[in-house]
Amino acid sequence: MPYLRLTADRRGVEHTFLLHVAAPGERPKILYWYRTVPGVKVGRPALDDAAMRALEEQYPHIDFDWPYILDVGSMTPVEVEAPIPPRKRKPRRPDADDDLTLQPEAGPGPAPMPAPQASDAPQAAAPPPPVIADDHGPDLLSELLGRGIAASLREQFTALAERIEATAADPAVKAGWRDRLARLDPDGWESPEAVLAGMSSVQPGFDAITAELDRAADGA
Repeated sequence: MPYLRLTADRRGVEHTFLLHVAAPGERPKILYWYRTVPGVKVGRPALDDAAMRALEEQYPHIDFDWPYILDVGSMTPVEVEAPIPPRKRKPRRPDADDDLTLQPEAGPGPAPMPAPQASDAPQAAAPPPPVIADDHGPDLLSELLGRGIAASLREQFTALAERIEATAADPAVKAGWRDRLARLDPDGWESPEAVLAGMSSVQPGFDAITAELDRAADGA
């Protein structure tokens, strides 16, 4: 049965996903995605009649119980992306030039000591200041699909890449697997439209390559 998942990212943009699980235990598939800014009172709803009819035509094998889907969706809480806490910066290591000494007031006193002469002995270089990593926010994949699904896709992609390299197969066959896997790289989806299109084919693509690797391992 299809169901709705509602999310809001750190910028307040609201996302409505229509997900479908074909069988218990399988990963949900995104059938539909809609994005809107918060507080909009005009415009069409996330799922209007035209969108529902288009979904029924595109997925004739799925039973869409729209009253039930919309009723449950209206009671589903919005998953708000938690803000990333600010990164604590390490204190900067003081340089020799930053050390300040108190100067005595003008007046009679001992003559100042002469400045030390330059020495030919090598001097130890001051350690560089620590590098502070940039504080990047969530990536597009995590914002649209959630961190769990995004992490799972990346793990599957990495695991398949490692299996391809470890498989004893003809170089031409392995090159074909690499090319097909590269087209399924979730980090290559650089727009919401690319994420939606990629989600419709990534799992079948992963499964097909996995099956071929299994057959190659059995025949080895």
